[in-house]
Amino acid sequence: GVVGVFIHGYLAYLFGISYFLWPIFVAFVFLVFGYILYYTGQWGEADVLLLAAVGFLIPYPLSFFIGMSVFWLYPLIYIVNTFIVGGIYSLIYAFVISFRTKGFFAEYFSDLKKNVFSFFKISLYILSAITIVLSLFSWRFGLSFLYVYNQILFFIPFMVVVYFFYRFAHVVDYFAFRVLVKSSDLAEGDVLAQDVSVKGKTYFSNLFIGLGKKDIAKIVLEHPKKKFWIKEGIRYAPTFFLTLLMMWLVGNVLFLLVGV
Repeated sequence: GVVGVFIHGYLAYLFGISYFLWPIFVAFVFLVFGYILYYTGQWGEADVLLLAAVGFLIPYPLSFFIGMSVFWLYPLIYIVNTFIVGGIYSLIYAFVISFRTKGFFAEYFSDLKKNVFSFFKISLYILSAITIVLSLFSWRFGLSFLYVYNQILFFIPFMVVVYFFYRFAHVVDYFAFRVLVKSSDLAEGDVLAQDVSVKGKTYFSNLFIGLGKKDIAKIVLEHPKKKFWIKEGIRYAPTFFLTLLMMWLVGNVLFLLVGV
């Protein structure tokens, strides 16, 4: 932080005050964006603060692959690339965890069977809607029946793949990322996977908030022998640095993926 203040202060001295105000603005926007994800239970607070720190320290492109014409758009480009890199990282992380979790695939296949009827029902609704929309477009713009037919055929395997990945993510979340521990074994930073009430105060599981020492002491005092589900999650923090590295080496990852 001190290094960032010094660097931006020096740039402001050389080129104008905007070079000091811009990093503060980027950090603030990243902080607000991060806390939105935090309060919706997507990120931990450490991830939020780390993103804001990255926004303050590096609000400008480091790579020659990202032209100066997008200088002021760089924070937005970085956020988009963070989700792309983070998605790939999270998928690999989840697969590793699934192979290390005993009984995971038995639970996964059981979950697929239990939800297959719902999948077919939803798929039927979606395909019906797509067919109606494409039929209207084909009539309006003179598209051939073969074109409409091919588009529908494309969506069938696409929805199957989405279903498999969605159920996989769901099972990873409730099966691989859940641990049952005694109240006395709770550790600082543990995140509850169930709501816990202690003397009128409720610790809500929908927020990814780690327990403090005082919180644990209260829970142990109120529920000395009870067991609680705690949730683990993907260590998302490395994606911020992986994204910086990827953008430094290849530029905009989104353009790389779509071949621009």
